Amino acid sequence: MLRLLVIMAFASSAIVACSAQRMGRAGPPPPRMDSRGEIDALDKQIADELVRLEIQPFTATCAANQSCTDTPPPAPTCSNSTPSCADTCELGESICKNATRICELAKQLGGLDAYANEKCQHGTESCTAARERCCNCKP
Repeated sequence: MLRLLVIMAFASSAIVACSAQRMGRAGPPPPRMDSRGEIDALDKQIADELVRLEIQPFTATCAANQSCTDTPPPAPTCSNSTPSCADTCELGESICKNATRICELAKQLGGLDAYANEKCQHGTESCTAARERCCNCKP
């Protein structure tokens, strides 16, 4: 009888431990890792597109505060619709789209992730430069 009680006590503690582990794992994983991976991929695309536009990359120096998670400014109104500048303008808009997404992810991280904030600032500055390149493109 004592043996049966010991076995039952052991089984009960094992069930409780397993339940506690499952409860700790419930819910979605923290967004930080997924967000960082997406930020890295988008930042790499921006860097590649800057090379194609022959624009030097920017060095962001942004701390962990939400002021660095502002989205890129709206596109300037320029009347550059020449066919020879189409690629330049398309690359610029791609950079801005990626920068906007990076800033959204930085905001989702609460504006407290210095890495994400720096990538947002880098993307925003890259967007501004790419849009200027589009507007100043000469056929």
